[in-house]
Amino acid sequence: MQKFLSLLMLIVLLLVFLLPPAPFAIYYFLHDPFAGGWLFAGVLCAIFTEKLYAMIFRMPRGNLLSVKKDWTAVAVGLTYTGTMYFITAEFFLSQQGIAHFAATIFGLLIYLAALGLRYWSFMHLGRHWAVQLDQAKESEESQLIRGGPYGVIRHPLYTGACLECLAIPLIFNTYWALLFGLAAFVPMEVARARFEENYLRLGFGDEYEKYAAEVPGFIPRPWLGGKSKEKKATNE
Repeated sequence: MQKFLSLLMLIVLLLVFLLPPAPFAIYYFLHDPFAGGWLFAGVLCAIFTEKLYAMIFRMPRGNLLSVKKDWTAVAVGLTYTGTMYFITAEFFLSQQGIAHFAATIFGLLIYLAALGLRYWSFMHLGRHWAVQLDQAKESEESQLIRGGPYGVIRHPLYTGACLECLAIPLIFNTYWALLFGLAAFVPMEVARARFEENYLRLGFGDEYEKYAAEVPGFIPRPWLGGKSKEKKATNE
């Protein structure tokens, strides 16, 4: 099973590395290029390159293919890259450009918020973050993160990723890709959150149970006052 998961992770990595040049390749081979096509290809390339940096190049090289039990890393990787390829193909093959400017602006605002949430989360996770949950570094001094966004929701990284999956199709008016992402990627992120919570319950026991009772998973509860405690730890 571990070898199979590692093979699938290798496929995910290949798909991720091919994402940034994909918009240029598809647009180049179009029989009927449209106005602004190269610009849109550049924007998509920038979005995909940022994701490549955030999720791959920040990982220790030796851990990338070392998948033990975390099948959710593979499932999320496949469905996310699938959604991004769907967006690219739908946008360029439809050759309609931006037809709904309001949706593009709305999507851009959501994307910027998701990006900010993601890097805010990275800042509080520090060296404990890992794509594979069972690769996160632990020590005797590890504590459950409750500072920053983790004092508001338990899964800010996953919330940010789901918001991106909503935002990027809106930016490019690719509504079939939006439906695909909502049907395929979002459920996998929810499954990943459940997998992570089981992992954290084993590591932190009653402390995590108390945290889960006080802090919601994905949607903030403003009336709680956003209580947060010590910042160090090992959860995502």
